[in-house]
Amino acid sequence: MKNIYRLLIVIPFLFSCTKREYTGPKLHVEYNESGALIEVLPDDMFERAFTNKIDSIYYIGDDTCTACQKLKPQLSAWCETKKGAIYYIPVNSITSENEHYIIDSTVGYYCWEDKKVVPTVYFFMQGEVILAGDSSNTMKFLIEKVDVNTGDLN
Repeated sequence: MKNIYRLLIVIPFLFSCTKREYTGPKLHVEYNESGALIEVLPDDMFERAFTNKIDSIYYIGDDTCTACQKLKPQLSAWCETKKGAIYYIPVNSITSENEHYIIDSTVGYYCWEDKKVVPTVYFFMQGEVILAGDSSNTMKFLIEKVDVNTGDLN
């Protein structure tokens, strides 16, 4: 009987959102000539990153959040320097009607539904979240694991 109780306690942890270290290939995100964050709504995340499986980066932030105020200029500087696309979803644009797009896109590892914290940066590769970055690990991951598709054949 004790084993059954232990099993009931362990099962939820096995299926919950967990963090894992990403060691795979680099993401190849889209070229962004403007060099600025691209503001979008949650349905864009679902369509582009989850349904169409395009490597992409989504930043969910709030201009009144102290950590977001530190991270957003760093992300903007990366966009300007590398000309890589980072899509920005303002937290105040997430409503009860469109939140399911984020939840459905991030199901499994690093799911929004469990945490709902800002800043969060979701890195999508082939329709899956490979990292949910925060203010401490996002820039390191951007520098080490993200390339920009320029359209060149070289």
